[in-house]
Amino acid sequence: MIEGATLADAVDASASPLGRFPSLRAMLAWDLGALRLQLPVLVAVQLLGGIGFVLGFGLFFRQLPQHLALYVATGVPVINLITFGLVVFPQDVAQHKLAQTYDYLAALPVRRVVRIASTYVVTLIIGLPAVVATLLVAVAHYHLHLDVSVQVVPALLFVALSGTTLGLALGHAIDRPTLTQSVTQLLVFAIFGFCPIMFPAAHLPEWLARLNSVLPFESMGILVRAGLTSGLVTDVGRAYVVVALWTVVSVGVAAWAMGRRR
Repeated sequence: MIEGATLADAVDASASPLGRFPSLRAMLAWDLGALRLQLPVLVAVQLLGGIGFVLGFGLFFRQLPQHLALYVATGVPVINLITFGLVVFPQDVAQHKLAQTYDYLAALPVRRVVRIASTYVVTLIIGLPAVVATLLVAVAHYHLHLDVSVQVVPALLFVALSGTTLGLALGHAIDRPTLTQSVTQLLVFAIFGFCPIMFPAAHLPEWLARLNSVLPFESMGILVRAGLTSGLVTDVGRAYVVVALWTVVSVGVAAWAMGRRR
């Protein structure tokens, strides 16, 4: 575990143009140290969950149509990246509140933006291996041809950032830990069943499709799908705007909620 003096020294260095990087390294070491026993399990769960989704859809259909297989193959990576941030992080914050260690962690001498950035890096460390494995299994299992472009890199990074900040906003803004856990469980149910990430929005009732058009999850799928396929999705620019707006609001809510505890 990192000593508080180490974190304080890192923050003191933040007066220089590169000052936030030592602080980020210290916070990241703190976060990874706290997860040192869980990290291999979390990575394995993400890997098995992503691969299981890809193979599981094939059990429902003797022969999955190619365009639907593409939606599954390019949608599951989004699930890999956002479920950890939307479920695990809020519940972790809730556990700290129940254990009465939340105020101690909030008092660490680290800027709020650095804490958010460290959590984001942890999301990437845990989620990206599952993204790669999921795509490889999907391509092999469904005999798909992906048209991968460099656009997929910023898309994946942006989706992971949005999912992480949404989860942090929920975890820090909701005061009651039991309510946080209920909300995250409801989110998982809603994302899997009613958000067009792994299937086209046209499969939903019109009112639900319209609702999803202003929520971030369908747009996240569009961003990743646009970087992995050609001609399968449109309105990529609008999707970036929708996800960006939700991310900015989430960062603001998370930063405000973190600050009000100090």
